Amino acid sequence: MDPQIATFQSFITHSDATPEENTNAFGETRKVDRYFTREPGPYGFLVTMPRRNVINPHFHHVDQFQLFYGSPGANYKGAEIAPDQLLLHYADAYSTYGPIHSGEQPLEFFTLRARLDRGIGYIPKDRDRLVRTSRHRNIYRDHPLAPGPDTPALDVIIEPDADGIAAYRLRGQPGEIMSPPSAAGTGGQYCLLVNGAVTYQDRQYGPRSLAWIGPDTPAPSLVADPDRGADLIVMQFPKPPNAS
Repeated sequence: MDPQIATFQSFITHSDATPEENTNAFGETRKVDRYFTREPGPYGFLVTMPRRNVINPHFHHVDQFQLFYGSPGANYKGAEIAPDQLLLHYADAYSTYGPIHSGEQPLEFFTLRARLDRGIGYIPKDRDRLVRTSRHRNIYRDHPLAPGPDTPALDVIIEPDADGIAAYRLRGQPGEIMSPPSAAGTGGQYCLLVNGAVTYQDRQYGPRSLAWIGPDTPAPSLVADPDRGADLIVMQFPKPPNAS
């Protein structure tokens, strides 16, 4: 198996991602920066949604996390995504979510899947393509873009469940050696650097750097920036329904 899929190698920086212009089913063009694209996975990319745009209610064929960077006038299901906020969203496979609206400025968000799958269906047109599954979670949590001084070193955003799903905010003080929570017993996890920087194997990684850690991979040791510290969002996928 491709080592990028099975094990942690390093973060991929925003500048290392592959930029593309993507046209959706409605003929709308959006900028997409692709981080992880190799089959069978993981599959992670950053979308820039144009101003005054909408993504209608829809579903995907696989479990998915998204992290939205707030923008003036942006909202998810009518709830504001303010410029000083992050919105973390999770949807199980075949769970409908949306709509998502951008405002007077573009809206940026990461879309993160544990395996490569581009399947999508829109509601109501594709309602007959929905598949009955045992899991129908549609979770969204907002969080400050910049954590406050009282934010704990490890803050739970989505409470862990028996199938492995969880999400955390991990903060490292300047110069601190830090590791994300173990991915054992999960379907793998993404680590997204939101603020500050980390050093891994003598290279520094700044905001919007993204790493994938497989469920059988030890958590890497990272060193928080000596001046800014480090602030990461950790998103753990559930194990597949048929996994032991």
